[in-house]
Amino acid sequence: MKNISKAIIMALIFGLFAGNKAWGQIGNPGLMYQGAFNNAMFLTTKSAIERGMKSGSGENSGKSRPSRTASSDLNFVSSAKVHDQVLELIGTIAANGNKIKAKSAAETIRNANFMAQFESILRPFGFNRYNVPDVFTAFILLSW
Repeated sequence: MKNISKAIIMALIFGLFAGNKAWGQIGNPGLMYQGAFNNAMFLTTKSAIERGMKSGSGENSGKSRPSRTASSDLNFVSSAKVHDQVLELIGTIAANGNKIKAKSAAETIRNANFMAQFESILRPFGFNRYNVPDVFTAFILLSW
């Protein structure tokens, strides 16, 4: 009789627990905060829209479109100076801030032929270096 009453109590507790929405949140505490996050995003977006309406910065605010020269300034143009700065930054990150190792790391990255390595390693598996999802998948697989 004692075992039957324990089994009934356990079944009742399990039933209450399984019927509760907290069941899906076990192991994922982020779900508990999802409502607060959604509310904050809604309020932020709402206030941004209201500010835009008050300041008259919408499409019909009377402002003209930017000139062709202004919009052409946004086009990407390769620059050796920027390329070197980016390589230096990546080398510094790879060397954990060590300036001597950073130069060596930057030089290694500069001389590496990543596209050829991608082709040789992943082409046999059907990956294409011009396909962004393939590149991302390869990155995840090789990082794993």
